[in-house]
This record gives sequence, C-alpha cells and structure tokens, in this order.
Amino acid sequence: MSQKLLELTGAAPAAPAAMPAKPVSARLGKVVALGSLFSLLWSSAFVAGKIALQSAPPFALLAMRFGLASLCLVGLVVARSRRRRVPLRLEHLGILALAGILNNTVYLGLGWIALQTVPAGFATLLTSVYPLITSALAIPLLRERATWSRFAGLALGAAGVSIVVHHHVSAAGVAPLGVGLLLLGVLALACGTILLKRTAAHQDFLLVTTLQTVAGAVSLAVLAGATGEFHAIHWQASLVGALLYLAGGVSIGAALMWLWLLRNGVASNASAFHFLNPLFGTLIAFAVLGEPVNASDLLGGLPIAAGILLMTFAPGERDTSDVQRRE
Repeated sequence: MSQKLLELTGAAPAAPAAMPAKPVSARLGKVVALGSLFSLLWSSAFVAGKIALQSAPPFALLAMRFGLASLCLVGLVVARSRRRRVPLRLEHLGILALAGILNNTVYLGLGWIALQTVPAGFATLLTSVYPLITSALAIPLLRERATWSRFAGLALGAAGVSIVVHHHVSAAGVAPLGVGLLLLGVLALACGTILLKRTAAHQDFLLVTTLQTVAGAVSLAVLAGATGEFHAIHWQASLVGALLYLAGGVSIGAALMWLWLLRNGVASNASAFHFLNPLFGTLIAFAVLGEPVNASDLLGGLPIAAGILLMTFAPGERDTSDVQRRE
C-alpha cells in the first residue's frame, strides 16, 4: 500500500494488536462515489435554476432557496450544539457574512441573471473554472507558491474557456453581457474563498456554511424586496420542485457531502471533483433541457478539466478552495 494512497484517503496503518482496518480500497471507493455525486449536484444547479427562472425572477428565487436552506441548517446547528459546544470567534462574524454575500448573493445573483439569456450547460461549463481563478488569486493575495503546474493549469483553463466562449458568442449568438456576468460572478466566488482562506481554516465547517447561507438569504431577500421581485412569482409545480431540489439537494445535500469529504481526510484534493463539472453540466443540460451538445463544448471542457486536475494533484500543491477544513 503506497504512502500516496494513504495520504489521499486519510487512512493510517493499523497497529499490530488492533483490529483490522477498513480496506483502503473500500474507503477510496466511497470517497470517489460521494465526490462524484457532489459534483453531479453542483453541476445540476444551473439546470434546475433555468427551470425555476421560468416562474420566478432571480433574486426572489435565490432568496427563497437560501431561506429554506437556512432554516434547515440552523436546525442542524442547534441540534448538534446540544451535544457539544461549537466555539466561534465573534470578530469573524463580519468576515463570514461578507464571504456569504460574495459566494451566494453576488456569485449566484449575477449568474442567475445571466442564466436568463445563456444556456445552462454553457453556464455550468464556464463557472467550472472557479478553482483555477481561486488558485491564481492565491499567488499574489495569499503569497502561495507559484509553480509551473499552476501556470500550466491556468493556461489550459484559459484555452478551454476561449474555445467555449468563442463558439457561443460567434455561432450560438450568446450575448457577451451574459458571459461577462458569469465571469464576474466566478471572480466574486473566488474572492469569497480567498477571504475565508485563513478566517475559516480552524472554524467548524457546518457553522461556517450556515452563517454564509443565512447572510446570503438576508441580503437576497433585501434585494428581492427592493426590486419588487416577490410580486412577480408565478407559483406552479415546476417552481416548487426546482426550489426544493435547489435548497435541499444542492444547498444542504451538497454541503453535507462536502463536510463528509473534508472530515475523511481528503481536504487537499476534494476540489478535484470539480473537473467532472464540465462533463456533468453538459450532459444534464442535454438530458433535462434538450440543449445541444456542441463539439466546441466538449473540446473546451477537456483542457478546463485537465487544468483543474493538474493544479490539484501536482506534487506540493494544496487546494486553495478547501478553506473550511476542520482541524
């Protein structure tokens, strides 16, 4: 059994007198299965959002999504606090709230405004470069080491984005404004991650997730109320189903899967599952919405995925997006 495999799975060699440890292959298989499901849920969010946006405007829809998720997450935090106390430094509340606004309100607010005019598969593919942008920002802002693997990964990701954007703007007629909003949203998400890099490193993951979700729900509700979007909601079965899926499956289910991955010793490699997003996003949009699968999307998705893998698994690299690891 190689040391590299032990590090990846978080397993440790069993003591001579101890009971036999759970097979590493079974543990690794569970990690891969759950990580792939996490990526599947993350990739499906724009497709579910595309369906829900037919009945509700973006700010109101997001406010309801994060409002429902907040109620459930707060309940989980309260239930767990009865068993053990979870400390939180009060001076970090402002930073966590700001990160929640960047990660939820700005990123998804801009993204779902753009989603009204761009295909869901294209949106998922373009936003999958988030780990690459985060890693690039970490070099000057966090003084992380600049290596050939990072530059090569960034070059591959930029090449893939160029291929995808060129096709959708020139051939498919996607408005450049929608592309710009998506990229600005991803930049906000990367900035929120950088902001959390040191603040949340030793905080409880579930509590951090809850605080960010509540901050997003409150700020989005204010925006929706100020713009009168709550009055433009047309309630129907497709909206309710999409809303429950987004709140329960994505905002809560994917968050809990991420928590499990972090707790099982794969924090430094967890974001490698983002490399599946271009594939999952394209296939889900095709299966659910009937969006065509373009050769340029597949051609552009390959270097994006390769860039994410290269920056994640290169020797000596550490994933910058894993900012909420619990020590």
